[in-house]
Amino acid sequence: MTDIDLNRWSAEKVMGWTIGYVYGLPCYQDFYIKFDINDWHPLTNYNQLFMVVEKMRELGWHFSLHYDEFGIGCVFYPHPHDGKVRRINRSNDLPTAVLRAAYEVLKGENVRYYKIYTPV
Repeated sequence: MTDIDLNRWSAEKVMGWTIGYVYGLPCYQDFYIKFDINDWHPLTNYNQLFMVVEKMRELGWHFSLHYDEFGIGCVFYPHPHDGKVRRINRSNDLPTAVLRAAYEVLKGENVRYYKIYTPV
């Protein structure tokens, strides 16, 4: 998925916006929000990136961020935990890790079933 695809996907599938037109120009719109389609870049704008994180939290997903020698890792998981382990999505930059992790959990990719053992 390209950067442009990730930006568009995050606007439509995470934020819940649809494409509309204001004065003949395309924009993302909600009931009140009108956002110029060319100004939505969560891959380069950290304020918009954390709008995506907050929306994911509103949808019931918790957020975990990791940084180690392999790069930046991000994972979204439901609360309460459902017993499924989600692979940490790693990238060299934070926005790509966050958007790809959101994409994977909302599409149902990279989810493995895992039996949680509790000590007796």
